[in-house]
Amino acid sequence: MRHFIMGLIRASLALFALLVLYFNIKLYDAPGCDATPTGYVNTDVVRQLHFLRRALYQENADEAMQNLYPEGYAFIYSLNGLAWCAVAETLDPEAPLRQEALVEAARSLRALDSPSGKNVFDVRLPLEYGAFYRGWTAYLRGRLLRLSRPAMRDARQVAQFQEDCAAIARAVTQTKQPYLESYGGAAWPADNIVCLAALSLHDKIMEPQFQSVKKEWLSRIQHTMVPAYELIPHDYDLVNGRSPAGVRGSSQSLMLVFFPEIDSAFAVGQYRNFRKHFLAYRMGLPGIREYPGGVPGSGDIDSGPVVLGIGGAATIVGIKAAQQYQDWDLSVALRNSVETLLFPQQSGTEKTYLFGKLPILDAFLAWSNAGICVACRQQTGAWRWAFQLFSVLLLVLCAFLIRKSTK
Repeated sequence: MRHFIMGLIRASLALFALLVLYFNIKLYDAPGCDATPTGYVNTDVVRQLHFLRRALYQENADEAMQNLYPEGYAFIYSLNGLAWCAVAETLDPEAPLRQEALVEAARSLRALDSPSGKNVFDVRLPLEYGAFYRGWTAYLRGRLLRLSRPAMRDARQVAQFQEDCAAIARAVTQTKQPYLESYGGAAWPADNIVCLAALSLHDKIMEPQFQSVKKEWLSRIQHTMVPAYELIPHDYDLVNGRSPAGVRGSSQSLMLVFFPEIDSAFAVGQYRNFRKHFLAYRMGLPGIREYPGGVPGSGDIDSGPVVLGIGGAATIVGIKAAQQYQDWDLSVALRNSVETLLFPQQSGTEKTYLFGKLPILDAFLAWSNAGICVACRQQTGAWRWAFQLFSVLLLVLCAFLIRKSTK
């Protein structure tokens, strides 16, 4: 029996050593990056989007995600459409993949415009259907319009985009509150930041109309920042004028993606504070905390799983947030750490994570990774050394224990 137990221990230690080696190899994983006249196309992301196309249109993943998350249907189509837009942006206008990307992004927008896209949101709110729905839908519509020459834009989509943005601006000017509701009585700052980004995008691709509204609204929002962190809160109680939850990594990562579109100077300050309070390292690898340092908390519907304080959603969206601030090493380190842990699988023209069982995860990763090729070419690569040093120590310990167990 003793020999059997010792053999089992040695086998477990050997397996653990192989796992450590696997992690070190995966940290050098590089996405497929095809050069184009204006940048790079991440072919890994295109494979993910091909999987999502099948999942959405053949396997009803949109309905399945809605059953899991309050905005699952709208969120997965928003992210899918924006990821396709990111693919199209780096391609020549006549490239077949660009045409495919535009078709798929427009398809996502139609899903958002459909009754199924709207039916979980309240049309009776001051901003009809609320800040989440109007913000993400308007922003995706604007991104699609930006990909077309002004003379070639669909007049109906232009009119709808202008109405979306005008409706957001009207709702803002008709209240003194810092945030618009996403649901009756519930306001989420991140949804409002997406609305603000839609107004900014409008004024960049069309005749500017919302500069004063945007400036005044951002000023209101800045007055709600949590003093201890100088960051925008995760939620906001409109009745009592405070944030019950304080600051959270999942919403910080998301808002940071859109801040540069709104106010670049403010964005830089927010990113600096974000790094200070939410960037953490575990065994030498970076992750984004769901709660700021020293604040305990568990996972929920917004954060996804929280392991050793590191938030799943915060870290995945942090990949894209870091790109927005040219924090290349952090973006690649987060991407490769996630790539190591989520068991990517590639088959034919498709790529999935966690065996394709949670398509909204694939949508977040496709959106976050769409621009990673630039980061990969700018990184120094020095971020791996701490984990590698830790790995050497673990391997030495494993070797020592295996040798000791044979005596």
